[in-house]
Amino acid sequence: MIRAPYRMVRLRSVHSHLVASVEGRGRTLIGGKGVDWKPGQVLLAPVGMHHAFEVDGSGPWSIAWVFFHDRESAPALRCRQPELINADASDFVAVLQMLIREAAGAAERR
Repeated sequence: MIRAPYRMVRLRSVHSHLVASVEGRGRTLIGGKGVDWKPGQVLLAPVGMHHAFEVDGSGPWSIAWVFFHDRESAPALRCRQPELINADASDFVAVLQMLIREAAGAAERR
């Protein structure tokens, strides 16, 4: 969960980002304009592009966010500019939650 005044800005991102809005509201920069971002929408932000987002209002805003260790010559996302799409991200969110639980757990002895 993030709260205002949280803002993320990448002038020329060195990684692609995939960000799902889970609960609450945000705003993102699409085509140079601020766009409302609600749950059920996912930001696809390709490597090498300017993108930004922030909490809309006081929050809280819950997002699921990953970035790829890619490069412009071999991008993880094929879009040419940031896009906000409608998508069911529940499986994506569940996988991230499982990875976080696994990483936070006690290591097994071998």
